[in-house]
Amino acid sequence: GETNWDKELGKIQWGLNNTLNKGIGKTPSEVLFGRSFIHRDENMFSDIFTTTRPSEDINVIRSEVNRHVEKDQMQQKIRFDKHRKSPKVYSKGDLVKIKKQINTNEGQSKKLLPVFSGPYRITKILDNDRYEVS
Repeated sequence: GETNWDKELGKIQWGLNNTLNKGIGKTPSEVLFGRSFIHRDENMFSDIFTTTRPSEDINVIRSEVNRHVEKDQMQQKIRFDKHRKSPKVYSKGDLVKIKKQINTNEGQSKKLLPVFSGPYRITKILDNDRYEVS
C-alpha cells in the first residue's frame, strides 16, 4: 500500500542500475561492476566478491563510456550551436526599442498590449553585450 513505499526502493534501485543509459551507452551496473544483472533477485555482490574480474575489462568499459560521453557532448554542442546567433552590436547614439516583460493578471489580453517600449538612445556601451540607454 501507500504506507509501504520504502519497501519498493530496492526494485527501483535495481531498475535504475540495470537500465541502459543513453548518455553512457551502458548500464550503471556494467560500468561499476563490469556486468549487468539479469534478475532483480540475483545477488550482485556474491559474484563480485567470489569471482575476480580483470581490472582491464572494467577499464576498457570505462574508456568506451568516456568516448561515448564525449561523442554525445559534441552532438549536443552541434545541436545547440545550430540555433545560436551572435548578438547584434549597437553603437553609441543608436536608437533601440526594448522588448517588454508583460506580467498582467488584470484580465487583459496580453496579445493586445505593446511588445516593445521606446525608442531609447544608447548612451554607454558596457561589457558583455550590454548597453546603457536613456
